[in-house]
Amino acid sequence: MDPDLPVQIMQAPSPKKYPGKTPLIILAAIILLILIGASYYFLIFQKKPTPSPAAEQTDSIPKLAERSISCPLSADLCKAQDSVKESSFSAELKTDTPLLAAFDGTIDAIELEDYTLLTLTNRKNHLAAQYYFKGSAPASKQVKEGDVIGTASGAPLNTLDNKSFVFVVLGINRKGNSGLEPLSAENFK
Repeated sequence: MDPDLPVQIMQAPSPKKYPGKTPLIILAAIILLILIGASYYFLIFQKKPTPSPAAEQTDSIPKLAERSISCPLSADLCKAQDSVKESSFSAELKTDTPLLAAFDGTIDAIELEDYTLLTLTNRKNHLAAQYYFKGSAPASKQVKEGDVIGTASGAPLNTLDNKSFVFVVLGINRKGNSGLEPLSAENFK
């Protein structure tokens, strides 16, 4: 720097004052904070609505006794008291015995190593039925109650007390399978 030049001292500009507007700015900031706080309170701490009784009912399943189902075989086999025990219906069938839909629904069949598992589902009535047998069944289709949905060969199922047919009924809810329904001969129409 050249020593002959005059030195200038820079001064910071003095803040401009807005007379009368400072209280308005503070008031606006306070109101803004109150609105933000109230919004936060209602979003975070607001009481959650309790589910209506109608919503709870859609997840409940009527008792099987209130819903009759058709016999998956001939009616005389279903009425035999010794055929139904421990929530399942079982029988020793003759060759080429037709299996019937116990109610309206959709069937899905799976051919397993030792047997065929046919599942009949009706979500509207909260029901599913499983048929265990050796024989044939279509892969999948809509059926009406009483329709022939498969044919049992009559060969015994090795894992199920050597019966050739076992039938169980399951309750279903919005979450899926809710377990075995208690089954008795009185449940069949």
